[in-house]
Amino acid sequence: LVYYNHSFKMSRMYMIGMKVIVEENPDVVKKINGVIAFHIGDEKWVADMKEGKVYEGVHKKPGVTLTMSPESFVSMMDGSGNAQSLFMSGKLKMKGNMGLAMKLQTLTSLASGGMSAKVLFAVFDDIVTRNPDVVKKINGIYQLVITDTKNGTEEYVIDVKNPPGSVYAGKVKSGSKAGVTMTINEKDFIGLMTGSANAQSLFMGGKLKLKGNMGLAMKLGQLQSLAPTSKL
Repeated sequence: LVYYNHSFKMSRMYMIGMKVIVEENPDVVKKINGVIAFHIGDEKWVADMKEGKVYEGVHKKPGVTLTMSPESFVSMMDGSGNAQSLFMSGKLKMKGNMGLAMKLQTLTSLASGGMSAKVLFAVFDDIVTRNPDVVKKINGIYQLVITDTKNGTEEYVIDVKNPPGSVYAGKVKSGSKAGVTMTINEKDFIGLMTGSANAQSLFMGGKLKLKGNMGLAMKLGQLQSLAPTSKL
């Protein structure tokens, strides 16, 4: 499987999370107003805070380029480390506008606010895209109803039946049918997907409601095993 290393997995999750954060906080884009390139291990990402986009790839003229290992990036994002100490110890290399790099704290402080269902489904979209073999292994469609989010009730679909697989907000598309519908609040869903909560105990306690194929519901653990095990 593509996800093979915990720090790599977590660093990728934070970049995907940053993408969602930027989409939901346009005021942050105005505050930073610059292009930050990240070289994290073998991966290259761009946080374009002029256009309000975060994407995997390169930019012709970034304002600053930050180079570090996945472990160092994760520590910077989860608060266990900081850019200044990483820079002083040689674990973070900067090329370009140092002031722009310091503005990154605005994003890291937002990231420490906690994972959301929206971030987690963006991570699952990345997992399905990078691991198309899960379509053959799971062969089903999940309708997830996530309650108690900041926007109320949100619905998402994980389609790992129709190649190459997809994850999207809303109800199952016309012409397809969910094999199982799972209803759960956001906090418990995050716990379930990151391993801090148990599906059986949630189900027995009435916190997880299932309608449809129970066997298919159990297969979701194959995606769960690819999800990060630390909170955003």
